[in-house]
Parts: sequence; C-alpha cells; structure tokens
Amino acid sequence: MKVICPNCKEVIDVKQDDKYGYCKHCSNQFVTSDALNLLVKQYKKINNYAKTQLFTNLNIDEAFSAYKSLLKLRPNDLLWNDFINRGK
Repeated sequence: MKVICPNCKEVIDVKQDDKYGYCKHCSNQFVTSDALNLLVKQYKKINNYAKTQLFTNLNIDEAFSAYKSLLKLRPNDLLWNDFINRGK
C-alpha cells in the first residue's frame, strides 16, 4: 500500500501488514499507521482543492493537475482515473 514518509514526504510502498516501514529516499524508519494517516490527510487536502478548482473556480486545468497528483497517492481510484482518461 502507498504511504507518505513522515520525514521527507515522499510517497512510498509498504506491505499492509508491516507495523514499521522504511523510506528508501531518506532512510527513515516510521510507524506504518502514522505514514498512512499522512497519506489520507494529504489525499483529502488535494481532493478538496481539486473540487474547489473544478466546481467553484471553474479552473479545469488546475483541477486536472490536482487529480493527477491524487492518482499518485491512490493509483486505483477509479473515479479520478476515469476523469483523467477522459481529459486525454
């Protein structure tokens, strides 16, 4: 599963059952649940920003860019995958 390193903020993969993870970018060891919480918070923040850009500001290009970054956090997000693919 994807998580965000609490130290360097890079998105990395860890095994879902692992209590601890290791960041190959900064050599930081972390608690997996803490890193997953960071990913969830970041996802919500970007998602809210993207929705504001799309529906309030009518800035489709900025929303498109934000949604692409969401897919880095959750690559299997079918809703945003469909949105991105329609924009190609």
